[in-house]
Amino acid sequence: MITKIELTNFKSHAHTVIEPGRVTAFVGPNGCGKSSFLEAVNSLIGLLSSDIESAFGDEERLYERTRRRTGGFKISLAGSFDNSSWQISFDNDFDISYSDLEISGVMFIHGTNESRFQWNLNSQSETLSSFPTKARVLDLIQDAEKAPDFIKLAGEIGESFYVKANYDDLVAPSDAKKISPTGKGLASVVARQMTEFDEQHKDLESLLCGIVPAVKRIRVRPAEIVRDEIETIKYEGGIIPLPRKRTVNGHELIFDTVSGEKIPARFMSEGTILILGILTILTRNLRCKTFLIDDIEAGLHPLAQRQLMKTLKDFAEKHDRQIILTSHSPYIIDELDAKDVWVMALDKEGVSHAKRLSDHPDADKVLSVLTTGEFASAYDEEWVVGDTKPAELIHG
Repeated sequence: MITKIELTNFKSHAHTVIEPGRVTAFVGPNGCGKSSFLEAVNSLIGLLSSDIESAFGDEERLYERTRRRTGGFKISLAGSFDNSSWQISFDNDFDISYSDLEISGVMFIHGTNESRFQWNLNSQSETLSSFPTKARVLDLIQDAEKAPDFIKLAGEIGESFYVKANYDDLVAPSDAKKISPTGKGLASVVARQMTEFDEQHKDLESLLCGIVPAVKRIRVRPAEIVRDEIETIKYEGGIIPLPRKRTVNGHELIFDTVSGEKIPARFMSEGTILILGILTILTRNLRCKTFLIDDIEAGLHPLAQRQLMKTLKDFAEKHDRQIILTSHSPYIIDELDAKDVWVMALDKEGVSHAKRLSDHPDADKVLSVLTTGEFASAYDEEWVVGDTKPAELIHG
């Protein structure tokens, strides 16, 4: 499990350290850097099994993630398993010069950069420098004796899944074999689960019905999917691109509810579909040990928010998984201890800061009266950067 996340000059974070637990929530105003943590964790874990471009995107645009024009950024994760401690980090140093010439609003940027990846497992460690964009970390380990330790480390950390659920993607008919971070492929993944993993599907259905009692059954039916494609026709003088429409067979979700049967997913509430998407991602991605969920409460009734959090905590504990999420809802936060809630805020210079809710100077006194969610909502986030401003309900 990850026990420490450290960002240096990554987006709005000059230097921020978080110590997450089994289930951890980031709260704070929009633009304060909550999602940056999810992105950073997902990218660094992704680098264990892929390359820079797959994990971070275009290497030439890495500089866009830093707060400064030179110097680069660094992401570090640390944790433990059994009696072993581990640490991994990625940093990207670069020096950029901006030309004075601008054409049509485009600024020309020139520079050099050097990427480094470092890993440490007990007494074994290695630093990999200047590796190609398409090269995997494992392929660059020079010492054959260290490779088994790195493979063990990568296996223990596992994969991560960054959930950025989108309602339109979740309800769309699909033929994909996997579900995407935005929810594309949900219908076909559920369809496969129903035919090949019946018990797993029953568990999924039970979890959803426990959170949304109005749902009685999750079903699928065949659906045609029309795709826009470009076909090229070659002739002596060149190539002609011709737009085409291709129809493929897929599935769409339907539901039986207390109000009726065979209700298409697009007619179900956003909250219900979001919950199904999250639960499907958790139960179908067996190699993922870290789940990162952005804006988890979207479209959810307060009681459903509470029940979802209870379900997520039970899942994380039972299956030895870690969940890190962002939220603006006191009902989500109510289901967590104050030590598992990190409050983020920007200072006057636009730099992100973070502190545990339990570190608030009034925490002991206020938490004897208010719930965790009420406490998080009762104070401006300014206390994180030095100013404590209780809301009116605290003034009484």
